[in-house]
Amino acid sequence: MKEALVTADVVHLAAHGVFHSRSPLVSGITLEDGALMAYDLLDLPRTAGLVVLSACNSGMSRTPMEGAPLGLSGTFLSKGTSCVIAGMLPIGDESARTLMSAFHELLTAGQAPDAALACAAAKTGELGFTCFGAGDLPVY
Repeated sequence: MKEALVTADVVHLAAHGVFHSRSPLVSGITLEDGALMAYDLLDLPRTAGLVVLSACNSGMSRTPMEGAPLGLSGTFLSKGTSCVIAGMLPIGDESARTLMSAFHELLTAGQAPDAALACAAAKTGELGFTCFGAGDLPVY
């Protein structure tokens, strides 16, 4: 998994997400081969330009008085990801699939991630995802 995060331009992870407010760097998502936690990203030389975290609570963070937001999405941004699309609330699998299908269709058609997410959310009524970072830059 880490190799794909370093070499790919776009990464989409659909999984179960967990946010730990007291220890945000152990927040992560559960993948088939184990958990990917925010602290796992710290040793990577780079990450994909666009990361889509189709997982509950994967966009949650805690910001210390001085410093960057801590959590999975904030860690991706600190490692060089330009844009992160992440879940802020619990979301059902079918709702996530419907939203993400619409999102990727719009993205492939040339819309920037922020616009693609906004249009997909309006189309599907699923409002639980947020765009972090430079979402106004086209991906393809």
